[in-house]
Amino acid sequence: MDTSATGSKLGPFDNASQFRMYDWHYNVASTRSMANFNDLLDVILSDGFNPEDLRGFSAESAQARLDGHTEAKGTFLEKDGWMQGSVEIPLPKTGVKYPSEQAAPTFKVEGVHHRSLIELIRGAAQDSRFSGAYHWHPHKLSSAIYWVSLSLLRS
Repeated sequence: MDTSATGSKLGPFDNASQFRMYDWHYNVASTRSMANFNDLLDVILSDGFNPEDLRGFSAESAQARLDGHTEAKGTFLEKDGWMQGSVEIPLPKTGVKYPSEQAAPTFKVEGVHHRSLIELIRGAAQDSRFSGAYHWHPHKLSSAIYWVSLSLLRS
C-alpha cells in the first residue's frame, strides 16, 4: 500500500502501520483480554500493515508527535466548510456577581475549528445515505401539543 497518498489523513504519523498501532494502543482497555489480543491481531493482519514501518517507532515517539501536532491536515479542510477562529469564554468567579455576562472577565481560546450549523443541517438533509433515517415530521399528537403550548405561552 502506498502510504504517501494517505499520509495527510494520518495526522503526525508517517504511515498506516504506525497509525494503526498507536490507535490500538490508545483505544485498548486498561485490562488485557482475549478480545484485546484479537484486536491487535486485526491490526497486524490488516491490509497495508507492514512491520518494517515500525522500525524506530515507539509509544514515546508517537506521543511526542501527537503532542506537537498542531496543523490540521486532512481533517478540518477549508474546502469541506471548516473555518478556524477563536472563542471567548466568560469566566465565573465564586462570590462575585457581574452586572452582565459581558462585564465578566473572559478567556480567549484560539484555533477553534467550526462549521456553519446551517451547512451541517443542509448537508445531512441532502445526504441520501442518512436522510431517509431522519424524522422530518413530528408526531401529530406531540406537534399539536407543542403548538398549543406555544400559543398559550404567548398569550
